[in-house]
Amino acid sequence: MSLVFLMVSAAAWAGSVADQVEVEDPYVRGVPPGQPNSASFLRLTNHGSVDSALVGARSPVAKVVELHT
Repeated sequence: MSLVFLMVSAAAWAGSVADQVEVEDPYVRGVPPGQPNSASFLRLTNHGSVDSALVGARSPVAKVVELHT
């Protein structure tokens, strides 16, 4: 769950571009004990008139963060 909130918070700090981006249905997949990998999911919708791109992500609780479409 921390990764999703970090991503949302980082977008909010970015300023006016982020004001036009809607975050929908964020969630983190739960995993059984001992499983080292999980995944978080969300849908981003740009309501602005300028194209934007999510080009990176990071998390204080994960060694590796990857972006997939």
